[in-house]
Amino acid sequence: MGEREWDELVAWYRQQLDADEVAALRAGGGRWQADGREITTADGGGTWVLGQDGDPVAIARHAFAEGGEPLDPRSIAWHIAGQDPEQVLARVEAQRGMLDAAVEEVALDEQEASSDPELRSARHTWEFAVRWAAAGYRHRPGWKEVWEPPGWPVEAAPYGASVEEGM
Repeated sequence: MGEREWDELVAWYRQQLDADEVAALRAGGGRWQADGREITTADGGGTWVLGQDGDPVAIARHAFAEGGEPLDPRSIAWHIAGQDPEQVLARVEAQRGMLDAAVEEVALDEQEASSDPELRSARHTWEFAVRWAAAGYRHRPGWKEVWEPPGWPVEAAPYGASVEEGM
């Protein structure tokens, strides 16, 4: 990956992390939990997702997978709760730490890296790791195909399949 493409990827990836951080902070920054109890409302039913203070922050409604199979709203609620603001902020912090380390390592003098096979290999490894991590945001505006990691795309498990079924 050329220096220009690397710099653009790093800047774009930082923007995605910043956006996630802002969204998590606007959602309260705390931990959520799935209530697990079914509720009935005028427009259907579902399962509450509760905020840190115990007040509802979302409701997971009855839904259907692409193939038409019904999805358990409790499973949806547990998934939503697993993406709570506290968890998002922890992931953002970890990804920023990895990105900062990668930027520092990749910033080695080009001539120094080109004359030392170990440095070239380390640089390649950091670039590879950042490309894979950033690919998690590929659905967002600004993603460039040139950033796709080697071996991309990866075949994903079908929607609605369990982890074991998808492997």
